Amino acid sequence: MEERHRRKPTLISTNLPYPAWQDFLGNPALTKALLSRLRERCHTVVINGPCLRPQTG
Repeated sequence: MEERHRRKPTLISTNLPYPAWQDFLGNPALTKALLSRLRERCHTVVINGPCLRPQTG
């Protein structure tokens, strides 16, 4: 992200809310720096609703 910051658009799709990223990435300092860069000039779109993926099994 450091190389892309303010140079290229970046799209991230996830089902994790921002507070859960620290548990996922496992490094509080890294997560804080990453989210700081990502959220500086971002648009966050939250979509609520049922899952549209086919359920298997």
